[in-house]
Amino acid sequence: MKATNPVLDAERAEMAVRSFIAAQLSCDQGAMAELLAPDYLDVSPLGRVDNRQDVIHFYNEASCGNSTPGAIVPEAELGDARAMVVDEHVVLVTKLTLTMQGANGRRKSSMRATYVLDSGNGNWRIRLAQLTPILE
Repeated sequence: MKATNPVLDAERAEMAVRSFIAAQLSCDQGAMAELLAPDYLDVSPLGRVDNRQDVIHFYNEASCGNSTPGAIVPEAELGDARAMVVDEHVVLVTKLTLTMQGANGRRKSSMRATYVLDSGNGNWRIRLAQLTPILE
């Protein structure tokens, strides 16, 4: 299946990534399951490789802290996105900045995030994510 509109495909793939990040932050395992391909792999900023099941299992209410009254949910911002469309695949490279509550207040952490998505089933699904810390 060839890309019919590379610009539109790139935009839809980026929307899927934004939805995935929102699902991570809100611990929405159902949304994550819909957005991740069955053979999904995740390379963490520390170099750990996890599969789809491990990633979805990690994002539960207890690990996210959303079950604690008054907990501050991290915020995420995507920027500097660049996309490459090849057939039914999109490679999206972006800057992902997370703002989290730390012991000394809120802090920001930025990573270069690379996502590989495909539309083989008619919807954009993420097959691979690799996060590389940006040392600032």
